[in-house]
Amino acid sequence: MIKDERKALFTLRHDMSAKQLDNPRRIREARKNIARVLTILREREIAEQKGQA
Repeated sequence: MIKDERKALFTLRHDMSAKQLDNPRRIREARKNIARVLTILREREIAEQKGQA
């Protein structure tokens, strides 16, 4: 999932540099989606560590 989001962000940045991006807000949304996924993964990692301790 994270790879897909990063690829989408790359594509959006490329489109923006080529002046083909219709809605620049989509870049912000893509970055926030990546942050959400990484946060959830980190929360799970911390919960797993607490369960083992």
